[in-house]
Formats: sequence, structure tokens, C-alpha cells
Amino acid sequence: IKERKYNELVLNLLSLLLLPTALIMNFWWIGVLIFLGMYVVVWVHLAFAFMVNHIGMPIIDGATIRQYAWLDLQTLTSRNVSGWSVVHHIFWGLNKQIEHHLFPQIARNKIQKVSLEVRDFCKEKGIPYHDVSFWQWLKEIYKTLKTGETVRFDPPPSTSM
Repeated sequence: IKERKYNELVLNLLSLLLLPTALIMNFWWIGVLIFLGMYVVVWVHLAFAFMVNHIGMPIIDGATIRQYAWLDLQTLTSRNVSGWSVVHHIFWGLNKQIEHHLFPQIARNKIQKVSLEVRDFCKEKGIPYHDVSFWQWLKEIYKTLKTGETVRFDPPPSTSM
């Protein structure tokens, strides 16, 4: 965890120094390119983060949504992507979507530990918990995009009310 904090600190300092340096040195066009580059990187990261959770996961329509407890909705319609620590960095911690939906204000450096506790709790209570590898996630996304099908299912009895 200390190494992650160090890496984030270095990257944040670089981004804070590059833009003002370019502007101060009268290379305004470099400043604009840096800004646009950072904007594109953020956009790509957010697109991946949303794909982690939304593409290929079950869709519950408005008529049946009230049959679910809140915890069930979060675990049934969310997916976690596990893997190397680089996966966690790529997704800014949003690869743990189940925990992100359960605890939206949790610090990114705490979410890995919480995910272990949530997974164990769900297993103990028989609540579905969808956790896949990065490669499995790519296969699921590809299959959904290729077929165009959305997943629908009948609600199971609520387990968390």
C-alpha cells in the first residue's frame, strides 16, 4: 500500500508541475496539449470504469426492482474485476464495483480489504458475488457486445432483508 501511495504521489506531482511549467515558459500550446492529453486519459479511465459495472450485467426492470433488497441489487447487478495491482490502478479502484456501490465514500486504498470482507459475507449468506479476472471480464464484455443481448432473470427470494 505504501508503494501505491508513493506512485500516486509522483504521478500527481508530475501532472501538477507539467501544466504550469509549460504555461510559465510561454509554451501555451504545450500546456493545451498536456490538458487535452490528461482529459483523454481521464475519459478513457472513466469509460473502462463504467464498462466494468454496466456492460453484460443483469438488467432489472422497474416492475421487478422492488422485489429486491438493496444489497441484492448491488451484488446482482455489479461485477468486480480482480487481478494484478495494475488493474486496480487502471480503474482507479472502481474495479471493485460491488464495494463501490455499497460504500461509495470509501477511500480507494481501503477498498481491497473491504472487498475481501464483503465477499466472505456474501458467501456466508448465500448472496451472489460476481468477481472475475481481467481476461474473463474482457470475454464477458466481448460476448455481450457481439451478441447485443442483455441479461434478464427472475428475481430470487431476497436474502438480505
